[in-house]
Amino acid sequence: MGPPFCPAQAVFIKSTRTRIDANPKRFFSENDWRETLPNGGRRTPVASKKTVDVSSFYVEPVAAFVPHLLLPNHTPSCPHCEKSDRVDTHGTHVRWINIPKILFGLKGHRYLDTKLCWCGECRRRFAGCDKKSMQLDSKRWLGFFPFNLSDRCAVDEELCSFVINSANSTTSSVVKHLERMSADKCHDDCQHCLCLVRCARTKPRTMTGGNQHRIDSIFHARKGKESESERKRNKVKMRHDHAVRTLATGRSTLDSGLPLQQLINKKHNRNNLSVSLPCLGVSKLKRLMSLGISTAAELVESENPHVKPEWKTIVEEHF
Repeated sequence: MGPPFCPAQAVFIKSTRTRIDANPKRFFSENDWRETLPNGGRRTPVASKKTVDVSSFYVEPVAAFVPHLLLPNHTPSCPHCEKSDRVDTHGTHVRWINIPKILFGLKGHRYLDTKLCWCGECRRRFAGCDKKSMQLDSKRWLGFFPFNLSDRCAVDEELCSFVINSANSTTSSVVKHLERMSADKCHDDCQHCLCLVRCARTKPRTMTGGNQHRIDSIFHARKGKESESERKRNKVKMRHDHAVRTLATGRSTLDSGLPLQQLINKKHNRNNLSVSLPCLGVSKLKRLMSLGISTAAELVESENPHVKPEWKTIVEEHF
C-alpha cells in the first residue's frame, strides 16, 4: 500500500528533506518549520507570467519538526528509558520517518514530518514528535509546538480551538461547518486553477504510455431509452433488493441478541436519534451489565430479581 498522497506531494516532501539535510541552519532561518510552503498551486500570483503545473494544486505544506535542529544543544528524551544521555541524533541509525503524519487544519491539511532518533541504551528508534518523549521535554516545547498529537494524525491550534469552543453544538453541526469551509476552499482553488488555464499559464503534461483517454471511455456504452415495462421491472427490483437488505439487517440484530455495550456507545452519541430501546437509558444498561447481562436476549431470559418486568416487556416488544 503506497503513501496517502499524490506523486507531486511525495516529490515536495523529498525535496524538503534534502534541503534540510544539506543545510539545516539556513533552511530553518528562511522557512517557518510549522508551514513550509510549496511553489505553484494556489500560491501562484494571478498577475505574474510564470507558468505552473496543475499538479501543484494538490501539494500541501509540510511542517518539518526536527527537535535537535530547531533548538540548539537539545537532545530529545527516549520515551522508553526516559533518558537522553545515549540518544543519537546524527548517526547512521537516524533517518526520516516512512510516511509523515497528516496534520489537519480548519480548511485543509498539512504533513507533519520528523526524524527517527536512536537510543543506544534501549537499542530502539523513536520519532521526534513521539508524545511521551515530548511530554518528558514539555518545558522546552511549551509555546513552541502548537499542534495536538494522536497516534495516527495531528491537529493544528486553529482546528483544536474551533472544536473546543463548539462544545455546545452537536457533532453533526460541527462536521457540517468544517465540510462547508473545506468545500469553499476547494471551490476557490478550482476557480484559481481555471483562471490560470484561461490565461495559458499552465504547463502542458507529457503523457507516458500513450494518449490520455476520456473519462467516459471507462463506462459501458450508453443504452437506449428504456421502455415502460423495463422501467417498472427495474423499480420493482430496487424495492426487492432494499427489502432483502432490511431483512438481513433485522436477522443479524436478532441473531446477535442486541449487545448492551453497543447500545451504550450509540446512546452516548447525541446524533443517534433512533437508538433501539429508548426507554432504557445508559445508567440502566450499565446496571444490567454489572449483573452479568450482556445482551437484550439474555435480559428476556434472566431470572434476576433486580430485573424489572417492564424491562423485559420493552425488549420483547422490540424483538
